[in-house]
Amino acid sequence: MKTLKKRVAGAVAFIVTFSMAGIQVATAADVVDVNHNVSLTINKYEGDPQTTAPNTVPTAPTNGAKPLDGAQFKIEKVNEVDLSTQAGWTTASLLTDADKGNDPAVTYTNIDTVTTAGGKATISTATNTNFKVAMYRVTELQKTGYTVAPPFYVTLPYSDPANGTWTYDLNVYPKNQNVTPTKTVNDSVATVGKNLTYTIKAPVPAGTLDRFNVVDQLISELALQNSPAAKVTVTGTSPVTLDPVADYALTYDANTLRVNFSAMGLQKLQTARVSDSTLAVQVVFEAKVLSVPTADATVKNTATVELPNSGSVQTGATATILANLKITKTSTASGVTKDQLNGATFEIYRCSDANSDGKYDLQGSPLVVSNVATTTAQDPQTTNATLITAGGTADNATDSTITGYGLPYSSAGSDGAPVVNQFCALETKAPTGFVRNPEVLPIKTWDAATHTYSLSVDNVKNSLFGQLPATGAFGIVIIFLIGLALLARGFYTSRRDNKTATA
Repeated sequence: MKTLKKRVAGAVAFIVTFSMAGIQVATAADVVDVNHNVSLTINKYEGDPQTTAPNTVPTAPTNGAKPLDGAQFKIEKVNEVDLSTQAGWTTASLLTDADKGNDPAVTYTNIDTVTTAGGKATISTATNTNFKVAMYRVTELQKTGYTVAPPFYVTLPYSDPANGTWTYDLNVYPKNQNVTPTKTVNDSVATVGKNLTYTIKAPVPAGTLDRFNVVDQLISELALQNSPAAKVTVTGTSPVTLDPVADYALTYDANTLRVNFSAMGLQKLQTARVSDSTLAVQVVFEAKVLSVPTADATVKNTATVELPNSGSVQTGATATILANLKITKTSTASGVTKDQLNGATFEIYRCSDANSDGKYDLQGSPLVVSNVATTTAQDPQTTNATLITAGGTADNATDSTITGYGLPYSSAGSDGAPVVNQFCALETKAPTGFVRNPEVLPIKTWDAATHTYSLSVDNVKNSLFGQLPATGAFGIVIIFLIGLALLARGFYTSRRDNKTATA
């Protein structure tokens, strides 16, 4: 008898001890304990979202998904739900649209914001005494480069489907897709008055698409061009063809390009994305350079992709640094004045680094370098500035320098590091009375404060020209006439001598 009493006492002590430790023990009276400690663990992974019914808590991934750090979640208590009553559970069952959260009969109290570390974030009664038995709405905050999981509700406790008991600790597994768009720029002809060509590539997220738009607001030093019109296409292993009228709308308001997809276009993208994880929308458009930005000479551009669930993602900015170029004519010859050095012309090329012999190879065609610092959106593009002229009518008669504007010093897109270009100058015409500099001249001197290259080009006098016989066009005519006269005289003398001999 004493042994039985000891066993019963030990069992009671065992149950009390584990109950105090917060472990739920199923009994015949398994009712909701409103004073029980609760916990919610959010396990965040990178990958396509699961296809689940609305308001269904995401389950654990089984495909080795990558944990995602730094995601933030707002935890809010639903005030009108008492989980210890049937009426409370009835109210909870009616909150099936977690995206709305705007039922005037339901209010929410913000409890906490948790951030994932190692892909995991936990909130519990132990860490926040306001986190108690209740129903909660979990809303993910925007993380740059990723989609936002739809808001969802959880109840603590919940009825474990395996055995029907109330369970006070819950794990959820929402997923995010990495949909960081890329942006590149073709600035090979960049200069004031010319167009840059931008390409945006925006990955299409999986799941329900209720919104997907591409927006690009340009800086004031650029002017958006609608001719040619922006080109919108879809890339991937199984791309779809878009109808520019039915599937999306293009607008060019306030120096901002906007591509808004219609319900029909969204459905096309959503259907194609089911079997193609590489699906992306590509937008190509042009923008005219009006001037070089005064602060840092860098033409920056950033696009925004508007995603479902009110999320938005920005690309890394493209950046094109535009340099000025000042060429100064010099001569070591004695008695040369600056005005005598006016009238030289140059072509500017991209070029290789120095070869083993110290020389440079020109690459491609001459670059267009503007001879004006600013232009307007309405001005025609600069088309006659391939040559930079030192002096002449484009400059002061006593000044032998010329400045070009908008040379593409370097460029970078969101998918790569900046590339600094190497430039060389080639003199194509020397000032009157001087010999052309025959070398390919590297442009090396760089002033970072003014974003200006400078180059001095020396010329020597054409002293050999005066020593050569004057065999130009007029000299040739004189020689021809003299030769013709001598020929006529010879013919006349010959006829006269023949007549004399006959007589």
